[in-house]
Amino acid sequence: MTLMHSWRGAQAPLALPFLIGAVFVLAPGPSQAAEPDAPTEIDQLVVTHEEVDDPIGFEDTAVETEVLTLAEVEGLPATNAADAVRLLPGIRLQRRVQGEEAAVSIEGMPPSYTRVLVNGERYSGEIGAVDDLRDVPLTGVERIEILRGAQGLRFGPEAAGGVLNIVTQSAPEDGWAGSIDSGWGSDHKAQGAGTLAYGTPTLGGTLAFTHDQIDGYEAPENLERSVFVPSGRESRRLSRDAYGTFRWSPSSALELRTRAGFRREDEDFVFDAGAPLRRDQQRWLISQQAILDLDGATTVRARVGWFSSETRSAVGRRFALDEDELSLELFATHDLRIGPLQHEISFGADWRRPRLKLRQDMLPGDIDARLTPDDVNQSHDATGIHLADEIRFGETLRLELGTRLQLHSEFDAKILPQAAIVWTPWSTAEGGLFRLRASYGRNYRLPSLRDLHQPPSAQLGGAYFLSGNESLTPETSTSLRFGFEWSPKEGVLLSGVAFHNDIEDHIRSNFAGSLTTGTRRIDSVVPVVVPPGLALVCQVTSNFFPECGALGATTTALLDLPVTAQLFRKTNLDSVETRGIEARARFRTGFGLDLDFGYTLLDTEVTASNVNLTELPNEAKHVADARATFRLPVTQTEVSIRARWRDRALIETSGTGLLSFGTLERSDPSLTVDARLTQPLGDDFALYLDINNLTDERFVDSYVVRGRTFFVGMRARFD
Repeated sequence: MTLMHSWRGAQAPLALPFLIGAVFVLAPGPSQAAEPDAPTEIDQLVVTHEEVDDPIGFEDTAVETEVLTLAEVEGLPATNAADAVRLLPGIRLQRRVQGEEAAVSIEGMPPSYTRVLVNGERYSGEIGAVDDLRDVPLTGVERIEILRGAQGLRFGPEAAGGVLNIVTQSAPEDGWAGSIDSGWGSDHKAQGAGTLAYGTPTLGGTLAFTHDQIDGYEAPENLERSVFVPSGRESRRLSRDAYGTFRWSPSSALELRTRAGFRREDEDFVFDAGAPLRRDQQRWLISQQAILDLDGATTVRARVGWFSSETRSAVGRRFALDEDELSLELFATHDLRIGPLQHEISFGADWRRPRLKLRQDMLPGDIDARLTPDDVNQSHDATGIHLADEIRFGETLRLELGTRLQLHSEFDAKILPQAAIVWTPWSTAEGGLFRLRASYGRNYRLPSLRDLHQPPSAQLGGAYFLSGNESLTPETSTSLRFGFEWSPKEGVLLSGVAFHNDIEDHIRSNFAGSLTTGTRRIDSVVPVVVPPGLALVCQVTSNFFPECGALGATTTALLDLPVTAQLFRKTNLDSVETRGIEARARFRTGFGLDLDFGYTLLDTEVTASNVNLTELPNEAKHVADARATFRLPVTQTEVSIRARWRDRALIETSGTGLLSFGTLERSDPSLTVDARLTQPLGDDFALYLDINNLTDERFVDSYVVRGRTFFVGMRARFD
C-alpha cells in the first residue's frame, strides 16, 4: 500500500524504472561478449529472428513463436494481414458492427487479449481494448510472427492471449529497391501498393503506401439466426495507408530509428435504398528509437512514441471519438556466461498515458434529449517494469524466467510471473528432432477508458444502450501450455499443444435494467367517465334517467405510452475458462507438394450468476484446417488452397461480440475454401489470381460473410 500511495500521489512513474535501468546497465559484472551460438535475441520492441532454423516448425526459443516468411505470405490468397493469418489453427477473426473488421481471438481468449503490432509498435485499434488486424497492410512485409500464450511480460497487459507482430523490410545497405503490387477484383475491389527504399551503410529509409477499396455485398436470405453487418451493394470501404522508416548510424555503437505513419479510412454503408451512413477514421503514429551497443555484450534501447486516432461514426451509434497515447520504453539486455550456462538477462520499463475524448451528442429523434450523454475527457497512467533471464543449458535446453510489476494510477499494483521452457532431447544432422515445450504466465488486464467512463450511449439507432462502469476491477488471468514437436526426418513435422486459460473478473456487458427513451402516442378505447354514485341511482330507478346510458359506454382518446430500451453496463463476471488442444501435421515433399493440417478442440466455460450462458458464443468446439501448395516443375506455377471447417457454436445477436447478447441457439457448421494461383515471370515479376470462399459459404457462426469473390493482381520488385 505504501508503494501505491506514493505512486498515486507523486504521479511520477518514470523515475523508478529509469533509475533501476541505469543501475542495471552500468553495474559491473562478469560479462563477456556473446558467443556465435548465443541465444536468439528477443527485443522488447520487436522479436528479432534473422533466420528460421526450422522453416516448417516453430523457432527454437523458449517463447513459442511461429513465423510466416515472405515466401509463405506471398503464396497465400491474402492482400492484408488479416487474410494471411485467418485460417491458422487456433486463430479466429471476427467482424463487428462497431468498427473492427478483424478482431483477433487466439485459442478462445477474448480479442482484447491479442496485441497486433507492426515492428513491435501499436498500429491501429482502440487503445486499451481491441486491435484491428484488417487495418494492417502487407505492403513491404518481411515476415509475420505469431507468439502464443501469455506475452504480458514484455508486451504489456493487452498481450495475455498472444501477439501478432508484422515485421517490415529494412532498407538496403547499399543502393535502392522497390516493389509494386496491385490488382482488381469482385465487388469493385481495387488495391494499389508499393514500396521504395534507399540505403547506405550509415543511412537508410523506406516508404510503403497502400490504396485499398471494396464495395459492399447483399445479405442472403434467412437472417433470423445471424448478424448482418450493415452493408449493401452500394456501400464502400476505402483506406489509404502510408508508413515510413528511417535509420541513421552516427557510429558503430549507436543506431537511431524513426517510424511514422498515416492512415485514413472512409466507410459508406448504404442498404434498403436509404441514405448512406458514414464512418471515418484517421490515425497518426510516430516513434523515435535509439539503440546503443555498449560493449558487445550489453545493448540498451530507448523509445518514445505517439499514437493518435480520430473516429466519426453514424453506423450503429453516432459518436465522435478522439484518443491518443504517449508512450516511453526502456529496454536493456546483457549476455554473460556463468560456468556452463549462457544467460541473456533483460530489463525493461514502459510508461503509457492514454487519453480519451468521446462526444455522443447526436441521438435519434425518438430518444429523449435528456439522455444525451455527457462528453468524456479522461486519461490515466500505466507503468510496467519487468526483469527476465533466458538461460541456455548447452544446445538442448532453454529456460526463461521473468516477472513484471504492473502499476496504474487508478488500480493497485500487481506482480506477474512468467516462465517458459523448451527442451530438445533428440536431434539429428539430417533434420530430425523431438522438442518439448511448456509455459506459464499471469496477467493483469486493466479496464480501458471506455470500459470505465463511457456514458449510456444509444446503439443501433436506440435499440439498446451501452455504458461503462467506473466501479470495474481489473481482470486477472492465468495461462498454461504444454506441447511437443516431432520431426522424424527433414520435411515432416508433427506437433501438439494443450492449453488452459483462466480469466477472473472478466469484463463483459450485462443487462442493467431499462431506460425510458421517449413516448409514443396511440389511439386507445377508454370507458366514458360517469359521475360518482350514478351506477347506484340507475340501478334503483331501473335506468330511468338519460345519464344512465353512459354506463358501459366507450370513447376514443390519445394516450402517451413510455418507450423503453434495454441498458447494458460493463460488469465483472466471475470467471471464464478456455481449454483445449491443437494438433498440426506439416509435410514438405521433394516434388513441389506441401501439406499442412490442423485441428483445434476448444472448450469454454463461463461461470457467472448474472449471465444465462455457460460457454462463450462464436467459439466452435471442433475446427479443422488444411492447406495444400503445389509447384509445377517447369513453369514454376504455384497453386495454394486452404480450407477451414467449423462446427456449431452458440450465436449472439448484436454484432458486438458481447457475451450478454448470446443465445442458447447454435449456428450451422460452415466450410470455407480459398485458393491462389501464382505464375512467376522471371525472378522479380509474378501474376496471381485469388478465389476466396469457393464454397460460397454465407454464414460463419453468428455472422454473415461475403460470398465467392475473385481478385487478379500482379507484383514486381526492382532494384
